[in-house]
Amino acid sequence: MNGDIQFENINFAYPTRPDVLVLRNLTLTARAGEITALVGSSGSGKSTCISLLLRFYEPLSGRIAIHDQSITNCNFKQLRQKIGVILFATSVYENIRFGKENATRMEIEEAARQANAHDFIMQLPNNYDTIVGERGVQLSGGEKQRVALARALIKQSALLLLDEATSALDNTNEKIVQKALDRACKGLHVSFCLNYIIYGYT
Repeated sequence: MNGDIQFENINFAYPTRPDVLVLRNLTLTARAGEITALVGSSGSGKSTCISLLLRFYEPLSGRIAIHDQSITNCNFKQLRQKIGVILFATSVYENIRFGKENATRMEIEEAARQANAHDFIMQLPNNYDTIVGERGVQLSGGEKQRVALARALIKQSALLLLDEATSALDNTNEKIVQKALDRACKGLHVSFCLNYIIYGYT
């Protein structure tokens, strides 16, 4: 899975609102080795594109392909294993390890370094073993995003989907996360980003 992502004349409406088209004749190509950004207002269909790419839903018409192979010909499990989606769970060490259950401590720390997360993790009360979330240390938005990025990186997915990876961040944290994304995306075939524009690319 190392080629372009192609959306060809995609039409889609959610089953609960079949009369409301979320995507209408959408055609786009995310080139391998490049960063593609979808930018739009809330509800414009950005996250829907990720859901369709992961086959949580099927388009009403049109074709989605990776390396010119329709994703309808791909096994659900294999397709999703090849794609890393930025999400955040509850803890530091375990959250990163969730991307690769047999990961070593060294691999986890290296992923955190690549995500620009290692330094702030080492300042937490118990470093990587610090419990975070409702019953523990509250991480900032930028810290959460960097831990989530480390989890995606340790999974070594061929594709990385970033759903509003810098939303709700102040300028300082946004630049930190963007720097981490710049570094991380260099080793990926395709980075498909929503509401994410790298400084210098705009």
